[in-house]
Amino acid sequence: INGEIIHADVAGSNGDPLILRDVNANVTLGVDSLSWLADFIKMELPPLGLLKASANIVSKGETFEVNDIKANLDGENITAKVAGSVKDLLKAQGIDATVDIGVQSLAFVSDYLKMDLPPLGPLKATAGIVSKDDTFEAKDINVDLNGDKIHAKVTGSVGDLLKAKKIDAHLDLGIESLSIFSKVAKTDLPPLGPLSISTNITSKGDTFEMKDIKANLSGEKIQAKVAASVADVLKLAGINANIDFAVDSLASLGSLVKQDLPASGPVTLEGKISSEGGLETPTHINTVVKSDGVTASLAGSIAEPLAFKGIDLALTVEADSMQKVGKLTGTQLQGNDPLKLQGKFTAEDKTYELAGLHLKVGKLDVKGKAAFTQPSEVGGRPRISGALHVGDLDISKRQAAKIEETGAETKDKPDTEKEEEAGKKDKVFSSEPLPFGPLKAVDVDLGFTVESLTTQKLNLQNLAAKLTLDKGFLSLEPLNARIGDGTLGGTAVLDASDSPAALKADIEMKDATFRNFGGKLHFLVDLEGSGDSIAAIMASLDGQLMFNVKEATLKKSFMTGFGTSLLDTLNPFDKEKEDTELICAIALFDIEDGIADANKKIAAQMTDVTWFGSGEINLKTEEIDFGMSPKPRKGLGISLGSLAKMVAVGGTLAHPRIVLDPKDIAV
Repeated sequence: INGEIIHADVAGSNGDPLILRDVNANVTLGVDSLSWLADFIKMELPPLGLLKASANIVSKGETFEVNDIKANLDGENITAKVAGSVKDLLKAQGIDATVDIGVQSLAFVSDYLKMDLPPLGPLKATAGIVSKDDTFEAKDINVDLNGDKIHAKVTGSVGDLLKAKKIDAHLDLGIESLSIFSKVAKTDLPPLGPLSISTNITSKGDTFEMKDIKANLSGEKIQAKVAASVADVLKLAGINANIDFAVDSLASLGSLVKQDLPASGPVTLEGKISSEGGLETPTHINTVVKSDGVTASLAGSIAEPLAFKGIDLALTVEADSMQKVGKLTGTQLQGNDPLKLQGKFTAEDKTYELAGLHLKVGKLDVKGKAAFTQPSEVGGRPRISGALHVGDLDISKRQAAKIEETGAETKDKPDTEKEEEAGKKDKVFSSEPLPFGPLKAVDVDLGFTVESLTTQKLNLQNLAAKLTLDKGFLSLEPLNARIGDGTLGGTAVLDASDSPAALKADIEMKDATFRNFGGKLHFLVDLEGSGDSIAAIMASLDGQLMFNVKEATLKKSFMTGFGTSLLDTLNPFDKEKEDTELICAIALFDIEDGIADANKKIAAQMTDVTWFGSGEINLKTEEIDFGMSPKPRKGLGISLGSLAKMVAVGGTLAHPRIVLDPKDIAV
């Protein structure tokens, strides 16, 4: 047969042509291209090239035996050679052949497979094919892919080729960068590499096992090593893996998680993962993460890793200092005290909890639990809940350092800059809109207690409060504490669910004593206001504010904000003393629509003189208008002429000033 596309020669003999018996023939076949078969099989075929084949066909009874098979496919992109024999052609049994295939690049079949393939190649593959009954065995498999960006070598055998059973193979794989698979994955893959992988693959029944898995990622900024085994690849069961990971900085992982990460410095991770029953059964984890001065570990199990459910992990974090933690997390944290954090991290039904929490930073000691619950519906609000107990908390040194730092910064500034900053502080109450948005984005139910809170001015004992936030409605109630020898109690509510926000506070302090203040203070606040800024809330206040002090010692250094001559004016007979004794004082403000009225509701009794006063504070304009008049204590022999004239307190809350009234006190 000498056609345009196909050529064939048959030479031999046939003992019985009618039933094709005693056949003995040599067949030679040539095909210019297999693409002409496309119309018959109803699919596109690549132009595989010229095919030449020859064989000797002999019949034995009803069986046709094919010997000396030689087939050669010589295409531009693919070549193939087959040599062997077939004992029974009709039943395709008794096959014994060797196959040799070469592919220049797999990319040429992309159009026919309807998918983008990377330019993998050249590929060479050899194998021996032997059939026994209905089973086809591939032995002496040797596949070698030697491309510019990917290298792979497979050796081994397959006991049952059609059913892919009885596999015993070894794989070596090398990839220049994962990014070469971006088109196949239909997403941008990071340029991680080079990556090398080796493993042994065996099958038993329907189970595929991977043993001696070794993966090595040797990038410039990211390095990783994995040594593992998988007892059942299809079910991902029987996993045992050791992982070593190192990155020069968390910032180098930003492209992987598609967000900016802090420039932390080198980070390493060592971990072990094991799962006997697959990723739908408990997986055990033991990992240790280390960075400069920070070590964190997670140990425990995850019941359903794919669903991220049933998490039960013990968490431990140790750090040389908060500054080290800040560098790792990309935040500005202060303090050189060592840190230790312990707890059990659990997750169930969209709730992630850190129970058994114990945090120690220097002398700070915090215990309790905290939880985060994801919203159950789209557009819902997450919820933060928990209970925390704090031991002794002393922030006085930090406050003093901050004040000293601020003073030093101000001292070094030019006078023009000081004047500009002073001009910006004409108002105490800011008119900037308050950020109420976050209050509507999350719900909170948090209780906390503090054994001792020490500041520069006071010391709180047994502080206890409960904070709740629901749809923008913030509540702090109840709030209780001891302040020195006295008590503090009350409630505060901020309703930011609508505009303007509404504030209500009812707080009372009884017989409180302060550090560096030798007296007792009674303080009462019962106020309501509304607005979307501090200035607006203060301008709308209604309610009462009252305080009284007894047996107090006033220091000149403490009162300098009101003018250096205030204490000399209030107690003119002890000008040489640094301190002035205050026997008692009381002030009551009735507040309506932002006007704090103290008409005839201010009195202060000093050692030698008693002062009475009236006035008001306009919380809208922040203007102060007070008058104080003196009265000598009876029996002390002091005349009115010895006293200063009436004292007027004016200015604003930001810049109060003391003025001596030149008029006679009687006026």
